[in-house]
Amino acid sequence: MGENNNQTFEEFNRLYPEILGTNIRRYLKMYDISQTELAKRLGVSQQTVSYWCNGLKTPRQPNIDDMCRIFHCQRADLMQEYKVVRSDD
Repeated sequence: MGENNNQTFEEFNRLYPEILGTNIRRYLKMYDISQTELAKRLGVSQQTVSYWCNGLKTPRQPNIDDMCRIFHCQRADLMQEYKVVRSDD
């Protein structure tokens, strides 16, 4: 059981930056905010936001909290993976 929990934790750590980046990109598009604009609002470089969006680095918790205020969302909305369900109407 302990080994399975370690695998799950390791998988989460591996996928987390990608999941977070996907969600940041989704909110940028939803609110029509550029990476440059988000960077200015957060007081970071555009390159830093690009790293987040591409899953190369992860933002610190204060930046996540600031993004939640900008995007009017909860932390979980940025940090959890969402599956798109398509229907065949």
